Amino acid sequence: MFIWVGILTGCQPSTYQVEILTFGEASIGYKINYKGKLFIKQEYIPSIPCKRYFESKADAKAIANLMIAKLEKKEMPSIYKNELVTNGIDTNCVALPVKQK
Repeated sequence: MFIWVGILTGCQPSTYQVEILTFGEASIGYKINYKGKLFIKQEYIPSIPCKRYFESKADAKAIANLMIAKLEKKEMPSIYKNELVTNGIDTNCVALPVKQK
């Protein structure tokens, strides 16, 4: 799945594009391309001390768009935990119990 990010700077379309990555059924991440070349690959939620995938494509896209907005403003593309929380991303690293069938 390829998603074009329509962030505009002046009258120029963005040179960044987001691609949502899926690894199996419930494992979601993203990559950001710059001028058609891989720039950032984020398989896990950034800024938390565990390896955890995004829970939805919308969550991954929201954080990727936040990162692109920072890049477009020439800011460091760091994502902070408070930004994850603001965007509704669960930052809990405790494993949830598996439901028995």
